[in-house]
Amino acid sequence: MWWIAMVLGCGTPGIKSADSNVRPNIVLITLDTTRADRLGSYGYPAAQTAALDHLANQGIRFEYAYSSIPFTIPAHASLFTGLYPFHTGIRANDAPLRPEFTTLAEQLQANGWYTCASVGAYVTHRSWGFDQGFSEYYDGIPEDGDRNRWHAERPAEAVVDDALDCMAKRPSDEPYFLWVHLFDAHHPYIAHGDGKFADPYDGELAYMDAQVQRLVDSLASDSTLWAVVGDHGEALGEHHESSHGLFVYNSTQHVPFFLSGAGVSSGVVSDPVSTVSLTPTLLYAAGLQVPTGLDGVVLPNAEMSPYMESFQTLQRFGLAPQQAVVKGRWKYIGNPQPELYDMILDPSEIRNVAALYPDIVHDLQSTLLAQRIPPPGESIPFVDPAIADRLAALGYVDAPAPLLPVGAVPGDPKDYTRMFDDLQTADPTDPSQRLRVVSLWAKRLPYSFELRSQELHLLDALGQTDAADAVQAEMTATFGQDARVWISQASRSLARSQPEEALRDVEVALDCDPKNAAAVALKVRLLLVLERDEEAIAYASEVLRQDPENLVLAAILGKLALENEDYGVAFRYLNVAARGPNPEPGARVDLAALLVLQGNSDDALRLLQAEVAESPNDLRAHRLLASLLGQDGLYDLQSVHLEVLAQAHPEDPKATAQYALSLFNAARWTECQQVVDEGLERFPDEPDLLFVYANLLAKSGNVAEGRVVFERANALRGVEKP
Repeated sequence: MWWIAMVLGCGTPGIKSADSNVRPNIVLITLDTTRADRLGSYGYPAAQTAALDHLANQGIRFEYAYSSIPFTIPAHASLFTGLYPFHTGIRANDAPLRPEFTTLAEQLQANGWYTCASVGAYVTHRSWGFDQGFSEYYDGIPEDGDRNRWHAERPAEAVVDDALDCMAKRPSDEPYFLWVHLFDAHHPYIAHGDGKFADPYDGELAYMDAQVQRLVDSLASDSTLWAVVGDHGEALGEHHESSHGLFVYNSTQHVPFFLSGAGVSSGVVSDPVSTVSLTPTLLYAAGLQVPTGLDGVVLPNAEMSPYMESFQTLQRFGLAPQQAVVKGRWKYIGNPQPELYDMILDPSEIRNVAALYPDIVHDLQSTLLAQRIPPPGESIPFVDPAIADRLAALGYVDAPAPLLPVGAVPGDPKDYTRMFDDLQTADPTDPSQRLRVVSLWAKRLPYSFELRSQELHLLDALGQTDAADAVQAEMTATFGQDARVWISQASRSLARSQPEEALRDVEVALDCDPKNAAAVALKVRLLLVLERDEEAIAYASEVLRQDPENLVLAAILGKLALENEDYGVAFRYLNVAARGPNPEPGARVDLAALLVLQGNSDDALRLLQAEVAESPNDLRAHRLLASLLGQDGLYDLQSVHLEVLAQAHPEDPKATAQYALSLFNAARWTECQQVVDEGLERFPDEPDLLFVYANLLAKSGNVAEGRVVFERANALRGVEKP
């Protein structure tokens, strides 16, 4: 044999299958964006990861564990099902885990485990299907300022707080399964430790480690099995990649994976393993039957050749997809110029030795081909346009495979490393510089939809309309069968106040892809713009009948019915759009407004509080909340929301005056005086502010002066002196 399998450690590592009478508690910690080689237990000397290292050293540590894909959603789907991405059908951050798949949590719950999850990011929100099998699912991840859900992360401390709260409420007579997802190591990084970390990535890992220690301190027990695994790593600039998603080198695929505690005999296993083996291994450890047909195996004794993939190079740039397999000490990446690396001598994958070992290359090529791995479908599952923007902002971009000329062979990404460097280093705040970079590479890769789309967007942003029109025409000619190009053209027509042309373009998009939800939603909105309301309602109703989960259409129809005072129809649609695990933006506010009209202020308050908790920049929600709280005399609470409105509209004297009045009504005189003083400096003739000022003067005993200010306010309002 030309590969070497090794087991290191004092004893023989193993996992005992639990007796049915002694079922272990199971704590699973998934570390987002965490490289194995940045933990102390994997040999990193600068690590400050004592809690994780202790768990690893007391249990089974898999030296060569590989993620199946460098994206959070498909990686977690594989973790929880034991299936590779090509079997779950999730090949990027673009689709939820479908309910027909049975998850680890569902199997444990069905066999008597109390199940709870606390997660740290939108990519593990319940809307992606990860709540299947969990009795409690903590995923309250609010937006933060201008950052959207994709950017806003919940810090590990908050995640662990919720996890421990859930554990405090658990039934005492049942074993539990707790999943904790920590997202802190994902870019952008937050500085920790008062600058003592030279690399902020290391600081984030140390911060997560401290929260892991809190879990260990609170839940330590002889009957608890701990499992720790990374979903994927982070390139940190290696192999011409700044983050993750494009390639399948060790920087993004080699992840920590170890088990510790109940039923585990310690040691280090250096056979290569895939993280898809998590579910079968934990089921075995729990004493449950392991389903047949899984890609993962029961560790540590079963052999496997881990597979990993990313089709981003193909889908985004028209270059060869990235598919790799590890067998023993060798890792093969199936590019047009094959790559072979020795995982023991060259874990950083610096020296490609494919030319030196043609027999090994042939063997691993055969191993890869034998799996008969299908490419992603020609059309990807729908992602709401707003969500698509969030994906792009975070660096998660997915698209159908580009339309290459017949017989064309995708290029090797290694031949375009300069492009990856240029795109990643271009200044995002300098659209002119970025346009030069994008245009250069768009000419060299004319079948890259992403590059052409970026070029079009940048030209529009710079006001170069004629050049943008030329690029749009080229895209239409090149990608004429792709619905996205027609949606893009429709959006540009609408921006030019040409809704008729936009509607024609959307119809073409629907001819290309009749179920494209972005095109469907845009068609409904365009019909409404054109005042073809009946046609819009009929069309949207029919689509919604076929697709009852289309929250975008439900929200549109509900809002339209609300405006038309058809409250029964409005409630039916808005209840669908607002009540789900991932409500359509704004739907809860519309439903709350309807409930207020129906006299149900209590439910309206609950909806609005949930809205501002998740979307603190939703000014409509703050405005309606302030009104309801004021009606109930809850002026302290009212002032919180009026302050948000005043800060959002510093140019509006009425907003400042309403905030000041709420403080006055709450008897917070000092704060009220400060707001009034600052407001009158900007708006000296605002009567509402003067009225509050007059009341403050009277309250302080300056009745005469207050009367003068009061009369001035009335005069400014045109009210004659009595």
